[in-house]
Amino acid sequence: VPWQDLAPLIPGRWRGHPLEAATRHIGEDGAWVTLGLFNPTTAEQAQAIHAVIDDAAPLRDKRFIVLDARVNSDGPYNCFMAYLRGLYGQVYADHFVMRDFKPPFEVHSGDSERLQAEAVATGEPVFRTPPIRIPGGGPPPENPVRAQVFVLTDDGCASACIAFVDELQLFLGVQQIGPPTFVDSRTGTPLNVPL
Repeated sequence: VPWQDLAPLIPGRWRGHPLEAATRHIGEDGAWVTLGLFNPTTAEQAQAIHAVIDDAAPLRDKRFIVLDARVNSDGPYNCFMAYLRGLYGQVYADHFVMRDFKPPFEVHSGDSERLQAEAVATGEPVFRTPPIRIPGGGPPPENPVRAQVFVLTDDGCASACIAFVDELQLFLGVQQIGPPTFVDSRTGTPLNVPL
């Protein structure tokens, strides 16, 4: 479908939010972090992302942090992981993420595919894979972020943004606000899954 025909059918997409990365302080106790892109295409965008990452750690003691990920549709995993490690620190962030785990642990198990097929066969409107338990993960380290963290999403949040939100939902005390994200597909397959 040509984008000019598809765009009007996705009412919330873009919503007038700029594709930018910026940190704005709200009084003494809050911060609004716009994460509208994880895939810089200009030197200015790359500098903005680096600045947001550099500004992350000092936000930890705020009362609240809003991570505005609306309209963020793509980018590499390491970009948003750099932000999460900047905000939460390497030890805490790496405790929750899946990136560095090696076989024999297999993320896409046959159980997930079987359960998805059963959900489709019974007409379930929503399918959620069972949580993946990592053997020997142990208790999480102390969370260095004292702020209440909110992540804003919309139907423009796709691809890397969905992965970013997936990772954040594993962190303690993070609340997602907004409508469902766009669509995603399992790596290596053409299947789009509405979330």
